[in-house]
Amino acid sequence: MNVQNMKKRQIIKTRHLVIHPMTQQHLKFLLKLWNDPEIMRYAGFAKNWNYAQICKWFEKYKKNITKYGNTEIHFIVKLKKEGRIGESGLGRLRSGWSCPNYKAPKNKLALMTDVKLIKTYWNKGYGTEVMKTIVQYVFSETKADILLVPPHKENIPAIRVYEKAGFRKTRGIWYRYHIIYKINKNETNKKKIPSTTFSRYTRDTDSPR
Repeated sequence: MNVQNMKKRQIIKTRHLVIHPMTQQHLKFLLKLWNDPEIMRYAGFAKNWNYAQICKWFEKYKKNITKYGNTEIHFIVKLKKEGRIGESGLGRLRSGWSCPNYKAPKNKLALMTDVKLIKTYWNKGYGTEVMKTIVQYVFSETKADILLVPPHKENIPAIRVYEKAGFRKTRGIWYRYHIIYKINKNETNKKKIPSTTFSRYTRDTDSPR
């Protein structure tokens, strides 16, 4: 996937949200999000980056996009008529990836995801709407077999979001106190996924907000 064609990739539209691939113009928004201590409280790491650092991250991100396509992608989450409210993303795990008490099957493509929203939009159902949509996207638009999320064991609201999206708890421990939750492709037909419209970029649809 050529980086120049990122805007030609899919927009995802749900009842309340527009979810689309990030571009360089979103770096300041991500920097603000990732440097917010409340948002990052349970993330397992603190960014505290400056703009030069996130630009360096973006250069690596572009290389991953070129190499792996939509199995290494960051999405911007927008609330219709209001603008950007958060982000989600997918990360590709190596074959047979493991952590204490969990090992992904070899020769199965496993991805990891999460969602981060501005605090104003917590507890309104948007996180669940994002994750249900990401689940549908992964298993309809990529070749992934397994999708994982690693919420902190004390982050109960996040755990509820992931459970509502169909993820099940495993015994896996990732990065200290983060528990691995997973969903397999063959389980998704049993889950109620919101209606989603996939459409191609034809112009820059991002608002300045």
